[in-house]
Amino acid sequence: MASGRLLSHSPWLTNAAALIALPMLALGAVGTMSPLTALKMWDSKGVPNMTTSEVQLGKNLILYLASRDVLLGLSILAAWNNRERKTLGHLMLLGCVVVVYDFVIQERQTSGEGRFKHLPLLPICFGVGGGILGWFDRL
Repeated sequence: MASGRLLSHSPWLTNAAALIALPMLALGAVGTMSPLTALKMWDSKGVPNMTTSEVQLGKNLILYLASRDVLLGLSILAAWNNRERKTLGHLMLLGCVVVVYDFVIQERQTSGEGRFKHLPLLPICFGVGGGILGWFDRL
């Protein structure tokens, strides 16, 4: 970079990673405390047509996904708090994997709203994670 300062050492990127973790924690908290509410957020069109057993299965799936969101969000915040740049960058890239899997699951299992809820996060997680890891320092 012309200024001599590397993008990978930017506090803006590490703080952006911490900010990205907050919605993960919020969604995880909603899914944990009220799985039915999270299920309605996940598939607003399909829930009214579900049988009781399908709703129960959906609530259990939401609890599983909520635990994953809380785990990833807290891991990102722990790496940010301890100034573990490489770990933070890798966790952000793992967020890309979560986004892709959520997209695929939602496309297959719901009314097809997943691409609009998940895919916009992919370049954000990739850019922040790659930036923290120094992938864009020479650009």
